[in-house]
Amino acid sequence: MKQDMEQSRRRRRRRTTLVVTSLYITVASPVAAWNARKPLRYRQTRQQKEHIQWNHASATTATTTTATATFRKPASALAMSARPHISVSIDQPLISDTLFPPGGRGNILRPVVIMKTLLSLLSLNVVRFALVSLCIALIVSVTMKFSDSAIASTLQTAKKMVLGQVERLVERFRPVDPGVPMPFTADKNGWGVCTLRSKRRLGKSSFVQYDFDLPESDYVLPLELGQQISLCCLDNESSVAKGDFFPYFTDSNPKPGSFSILAPNRSPDAIEFALGQDGANFVRVLKQDMKVGDEIALRPGKKRLSYRGQYLPVTDMVYIACGTGVVPVLDQVRAVLPNGSSSVKSVTVVWINEGAKDFDVTAELLEKEYFKYSTKLAVSCVVDDLLIHSVKDNAEINGVVPTFQQGTMAVLAGPEVMTKKAAAYLQDRGYPEDTICVL
Repeated sequence: MKQDMEQSRRRRRRRTTLVVTSLYITVASPVAAWNARKPLRYRQTRQQKEHIQWNHASATTATTTTATATFRKPASALAMSARPHISVSIDQPLISDTLFPPGGRGNILRPVVIMKTLLSLLSLNVVRFALVSLCIALIVSVTMKFSDSAIASTLQTAKKMVLGQVERLVERFRPVDPGVPMPFTADKNGWGVCTLRSKRRLGKSSFVQYDFDLPESDYVLPLELGQQISLCCLDNESSVAKGDFFPYFTDSNPKPGSFSILAPNRSPDAIEFALGQDGANFVRVLKQDMKVGDEIALRPGKKRLSYRGQYLPVTDMVYIACGTGVVPVLDQVRAVLPNGSSSVKSVTVVWINEGAKDFDVTAELLEKEYFKYSTKLAVSCVVDDLLIHSVKDNAEINGVVPTFQQGTMAVLAGPEVMTKKAAAYLQDRGYPEDTICVL
């Protein structure tokens, strides 16, 4: 009886085991198949957890028994987790060792190599264009943001100052074509020939610019600083018209082959007041009778610039110009400002006109020189009629003209009446007569 009961109990245990096993296979197999399709990241995370649990269990077991166990990832999982995301060549480092010094000090960069790398980048047009565009965009954006305040004016001034310094540096290394001095032979009484190329008004001012071409494209006028050019022609009645002018150049390094002059575009009396009788007559013929392409005689004129004082060397220059008298002043400012070109350390320019429109164009040239040499040059444009008013009554002129000191030279240019008034004013301010030069 007992044996039958034991056999019956064993048969029930076997049936229970078969049912449980069947249920496990039915349920677990689809779950395992679904888990196999999960992303690799999930599988790796699960395996890492199992690995931690296994190691923890192994460590616990090791305290009581001597048995040990090691968990190993399936080969497929190892292969997938080790697959690289980028292509790397094992014999070529990701970062070249030229940036690092030898000896294992990889955290210290070579300054020379870094500079070479930066310079090589700056040599690319794309990089330069990007940097320039970034700077322009930054300036424009900041200017627009503060357009209604004084900051906008400050930014514009700073921008011009930076551009002036850049242009000054460029001019220092830019090659200059010296040209060939135009010959003036004695068999023609020292006269040569030039051709009238154009007549044009100078901006909104009351001045006219006359442009001339020399016989050869590489010819330059052999003039000294402060020397005029004499021009001569015939009017429609075959009468001789002659005038002396200072050459006018819009560039500090003009190209050979041409030159220009400035003349007032006013009433005949106003032109005669500014240029004198001979100069006014020549401008009349040039304006009315001469056509583009006509030939005009020329030769080097008088030398006007001279210093008769006793205080040498000259270290400070003071220029007072009226009207077209700014032409020789502009030429001399360009000559004495560059470092090493003269002993002059500071330059003061006072340009006086009857109207503000007469400062158009040429004032921009003076401003251009100021932003290149702001530490040496001071420019003041004054609106006043000195034919009516006295120079000493103008507070602005009194404020900008420096007090005389040894080494100072004053140069006056413009109509004769104006220069006489300016000379008397400077002498009242303590300037010796022999330190004042009238062009």
